Amino acid sequence: MDFFEVGDNSLLVVQVHHLLSSDYPCLKIVDLFTYPSIHSLANYLLQSISPSLLSKLKCLNLNEKNHSQFRN
Repeated sequence: MDFFEVGDNSLLVVQVHHLLSSDYPCLKIVDLFTYPSIHSLANYLLQSISPSLLSKLKCLNLNEKNHSQFRN
C-alpha cells in the first residue's frame, strides 16, 4: 500500500519532504511520487546514504534472526 492509497495528497507529500529533507538533503519531492510506499522509499534512501553510514549499519548485523522476536 502506498501513500496515496491511504488517502494522502500532494500537500502532505510536501510536508513529508520538508521533514525528511534535513536528514536526506538530496531527496527531491518527485522522489516521493516515484517511491510512494514506505518500503520503496526506504530502499531508495538506503541507496543514497553515505558509504560510511552504510558500513555502520551493516556492523549492527540486523539480519532475519534478529527480527524474529518482533513478528506476530
